[in-house]
Amino acid sequence: MNPNDQWIKKTEIIPWHELDGEYAELFTGQNGQLAKPLHIALRVLLIQIEYGYSD
Repeated sequence: MNPNDQWIKKTEIIPWHELDGEYAELFTGQNGQLAKPLHIALRVLLIQIEYGYSD
């Protein structure tokens, strides 16, 4: 991957491991579908914001 890519630079400034741990604690139930990792959800959100996508 190109280290100068805008998406690589954006994701490098976010403390993913720290945030993923805190996010996972919110989904400790035994029922229902497991949550997707926070880094995936946030990356999708960043792309939606960047390109102006909405529901």
